Amino acid sequence: MACTRVKGAITVGADADFAIIAPDKQWTFQRQNLEARSGMSPYLGREFTGQVVRTIVRGRTVFLDGSVVGEMGWGQLVKPNHAN
Repeated sequence: MACTRVKGAITVGADADFAIIAPDKQWTFQRQNLEARSGMSPYLGREFTGQVVRTIVRGRTVFLDGSVVGEMGWGQLVKPNHAN
């Protein structure tokens, strides 16, 4: 039985996204880390432990070592199936 647009299941044909992290990586949140247009964040200068190093969406790497590497406009919204 093939999966049809099942969000989050880890199986062939499912639509699951993964973030791979370095749990012990220490880093400081800096202005170049911002994705917001405002240029402001209460986290600027704050130190963190744990960092995303790769994100995979539908089998494709879209973020790698601090840079977005996926094709622009490739993503799509998949709404979860909620039991009624």
